[in-house]
Amino acid sequence: MIQSSLARALRCVALSTVACFLGSVPSLNAQTATYAMAPSGRASTVIEITKQTPRDTPPSQRPAPLRVSIDYGQPHLRGRDVLPLMPLDTAWRTGANSATGFMTDVDLVIGGAKIPKGTYTLFTIRSKSGTKLIVNKQVGQWGTQYDATQDLARVEMRVRRVTEPLDALQIALSPAATGLKGVLRVVWGTVALEVDWEAKP
Repeated sequence: MIQSSLARALRCVALSTVACFLGSVPSLNAQTATYAMAPSGRASTVIEITKQTPRDTPPSQRPAPLRVSIDYGQPHLRGRDVLPLMPLDTAWRTGANSATGFMTDVDLVIGGAKIPKGTYTLFTIRSKSGTKLIVNKQVGQWGTQYDATQDLARVEMRVRRVTEPLDALQIALSPAATGLKGVLRVVWGTVALEVDWEAKP
């Protein structure tokens, strides 16, 4: 009889403990999953211009290569249409987040405009008459902080459609097969923007 009463008492204590524990655990049905998207990453495109030297020149006596680089935030379309993301008559950061950085160790000619060696930011502006690349002297700013009074040059870009759309924005400094020249190309979705560049070391 005593053992039976003791067993019943222990069962009650155990059941009370389990009930108390379960009561302190949130219901799985009541939990909602939350997600956070990381900001767009950054990407870069770089070319190096190296002065030719005799093959027997020691490495320590060879000049350092001259670099031209573009550093940009890389947004993704994720099913959106690209054109509304580049509104008409509004300077676009040509990327995401911080302004797109443009650095050159050598004087350039871009779309006919002379660009002295230095550090700049790039914007583009689309209108019904065409699209222009903007080389701006302000640096280090957020991408929406555009000051037109700091423009160094605005040059026309060629616009064409690509057959295979790119979800992530891509900017490339594509060198030509010969000479110190090439094409600066911006591709996003089915839109490609292009302008010629030439180095003047």
